[in-house]
Amino acid sequence: FFNTAILSLEPLGLSLKLNCKNRFSEISYELLKELTVKLNNFECVNYAKNLNGSLLIKEGIYGNLTLEGLRYKGFSLDKVRLNFKGNSFSGRVNYLGFELKGKGKFKLNRKNPLKTFVSGNFSGKGINLRISGTLDNLRVYTR
Repeated sequence: FFNTAILSLEPLGLSLKLNCKNRFSEISYELLKELTVKLNNFECVNYAKNLNGSLLIKEGIYGNLTLEGLRYKGFSLDKVRLNFKGNSFSGRVNYLGFELKGKGKFKLNRKNPLKTFVSGNFSGKGINLRISGTLDNLRVYTR
């Protein structure tokens, strides 16, 4: 799964560096209960070809995330670019050669992040893409 994983104790928390296909990504947890995730061309997940971004997770999520080649439950998106601000997000999705714009909200579950509830809508060129559900049971459908 990973070439190497390096866990280190930092002055204000913990740091985890993951090496996947000779690219390092980093996750840090600070004693101030902030989690920082920095992904650099991360290619070691089943559902996407490539992940990039920088996220700060505290009471909400702040930062940006780009997923390329996203595949989920038989649904494929060429590229997803999201900007997070607290408990909401906005962004662009490339689907079937079209760029869709949209936004949504989420309710962060800090105890079990996969149970975070997400709801959003992306539209453009007569296509409406809707997402809804928890991260571990997300529904993506077009209308």
